Amino acid sequence: MAIRRMERFCNNPTCELCDVILRPQDTLKKGGVEVCPRCLEEVIVRPYQPSRSATKPAARRSPSLR
Repeated sequence: MAIRRMERFCNNPTCELCDVILRPQDTLKKGGVEVCPRCLEEVIVRPYQPSRSATKPAARRSPSLR
């Protein structure tokens, strides 16, 4: 069984950690829910999604013939 990576981030626009991916040990537990250590808002948890540019190999250009 493959281990699914999860990413956690704060979605509060006034927080310094907004849109920063947090490690599980960086989040706090409050009432059984993971919260941001700065603003104490609930953290968004979703499956890891690599960016498209990171998954595609760089396009190779053939040398131009002049």
